[in-house]
Amino acid sequence: MLFETSNEFEERRGLGLIPGSVSKIPLPEDSTLRLPHIGWAPLIEPSAGRWQDGPLRDSKHKGFYFVHSYAAQPAEGIHVLAQVQYGETRFAAAVQKDHIFGMQFHPEKSAAAGLEVLHHFIEYC
Repeated sequence: MLFETSNEFEERRGLGLIPGSVSKIPLPEDSTLRLPHIGWAPLIEPSAGRWQDGPLRDSKHKGFYFVHSYAAQPAEGIHVLAQVQYGETRFAAAVQKDHIFGMQFHPEKSAAAGLEVLHHFIEYC
């Protein structure tokens, strides 16, 4: 909903709060990986220092729980707060534009690491 468009069921317009779209995770035809992407994965900081004072601080080297077949594709890289890798494919795991945030992972299912992120969001706000 945060992005301009999504093709999860059919092409739909979103709220357009963050420029970009949401589309199915691209996997090579010969891939043994399956969709949905289900399981634990670490977040990747797209540029050093990006997490310094924000809600994802202290998230390096911690696993977060994902269940999804679609991923956000922000039009501008500056809006990518975190990435995740599934096989050879890397995509946005968390996005931010001004005071608007979105996460692809489930903090509520991510045990202590997820609770820590939620706590940092409360502090950030």
